[in-house]
Amino acid sequence: MGITNPTEEYFKDGGWGWDGTRWRKLALVWGYTDRLAVRVDHTKVGAGDYAMDFAAVPAGEIWVLNTVVSRNSATASQQEYLLSDTVTFYPIFAYGTPAPNVFRMSGYLQFVMRAGDGVRIWFRACTNADVLTGEIWGYKMSVA
Repeated sequence: MGITNPTEEYFKDGGWGWDGTRWRKLALVWGYTDRLAVRVDHTKVGAGDYAMDFAAVPAGEIWVLNTVVSRNSATASQQEYLLSDTVTFYPIFAYGTPAPNVFRMSGYLQFVMRAGDGVRIWFRACTNADVLTGEIWGYKMSVA
């Protein structure tokens, strides 16, 4: 039958609510649907900076970005991680210049990305024929 007279004790952990007929533990509004694991490899043609863009979050989904990883195989180049809302780029993480062929990682993040948001990795001061690698990790939730 369920709870007939809920007390404050039932609400301290969240998730309780009225479903139209009775008080009960409600299901998650957004649930885990899949892991987010995308890798992009690119061979840089020419010297200079390079922007590696990842596909935007599709309609009906929310992505939770947990980690960004990057590597320049041949050149010590600064790498910056940016979050885009299709209009503005926001810095996520950047520090020093890693040695060539060393993966650098953002550490653990908790960025919630809505439809249209994307991730960009800037590789600074690349040389010709550098092989650039970028990865994003996290999970997807359906909002449909």
